[in-house]
Amino acid sequence: MPELTEQLLQRLAHDNAHETRSADTLQAMATEILAARARIAELESGAQTLGTIVDRQCRDVLAATGLHHLIDDDGDGDWGLVWERLAGMGAELRAATARIADLESEAQADQRAIEVQS
Repeated sequence: MPELTEQLLQRLAHDNAHETRSADTLQAMATEILAARARIAELESGAQTLGTIVDRQCRDVLAATGLHHLIDDDGDGDWGLVWERLAGMGAELRAATARIADLESEAQADQRAIEVQS
């Protein structure tokens, strides 16, 4: 929005220099100001929503990793380590899931072998 502000100031300076301010010019400036205010409100709302989402995700990651001691009450701390631990937990989960699938497959093969022997 700094560009818009600069444009408006330039228009005002130009209009004042010529000591003429047409109703059309003032209306256009008012319209631009209102549009800029609406855009600012929209961006602030979006930023607030995004902040809420990020805050919730960070709290969830801390709960999942148990690394609360790395982060202060104000949110400062070693977030890099927290996120690395989460990534490591994902790799561990994938490895455990694959191992379970292997064990289930082996158990089914053993069950079939027992049934054949019976």
